[in-house]
Amino acid sequence: MLNAALTDMASAGTSMRLYDYNANFATGGAFLPNTTNGPTYPTFPNVEEAMFVKEFGSIFATGLNAIVASPHTVSLYDNSDLRLRFFINTPYGGGVPFVAGMLRKYGPNVSNFGMRVPELYLLRAECKARLNDLPGAKADIEALRIKRMPAANAPVPAAIATQQIPLLRFIMDERVREFAIDGFRWFDMRRLSVDPLIPQTSFYHTLYRSATDTTHYDMRPDRLTMRLPQVIIDQNPGMQNNP
Repeated sequence: MLNAALTDMASAGTSMRLYDYNANFATGGAFLPNTTNGPTYPTFPNVEEAMFVKEFGSIFATGLNAIVASPHTVSLYDNSDLRLRFFINTPYGGGVPFVAGMLRKYGPNVSNFGMRVPELYLLRAECKARLNDLPGAKADIEALRIKRMPAANAPVPAAIATQQIPLLRFIMDERVREFAIDGFRWFDMRRLSVDPLIPQTSFYHTLYRSATDTTHYDMRPDRLTMRLPQVIIDQNPGMQNNP
């Protein structure tokens, strides 16, 4: 299905493609100029990376500065990665930079959580890696990366590209780089909590109050599901609710 989706994009009624950040952030590029709200990223109905458009505005990640990319997330990016241009280290309206190297996303300030072209490449790369088609997985992830950074920095490191588990972990890190603060991580945590190849067993939230005052909250695995509404339980005698 992923093969068919990528092939059929060419005959779609609307334009669907990967944006080339190297061109769009170059002089006169489509993502410029930067404004108070970040790069000039297109919104519905003009998002060519969107295959099935579902958008929402997130004031918590922009105006209220409540959701930020953690130092660990920031560390996953190479300095040449142009996706960093959608982040800034100061609160909305300016002021003292965030503590500990955190970043706020300030463009686009509308998140698209429908099916997107980048995810097709990342999902197919993951499928190929799980099937031990490591060259195919490498080709798919590099097809995305070459649109996000200079070509010299796009290749998957050789030591990773030839080993299934390191390559799978690299692909999951690429998902973090591509979808940071877009809400995709929640679903990845859920499925990786029971993954036989690259299980994730640590789940947490971190509350940053100041450079020296941070609180780390470990999450039990059952926090990855929500409880069913009581009316559903009442209407279905014998149904067991989530913890």
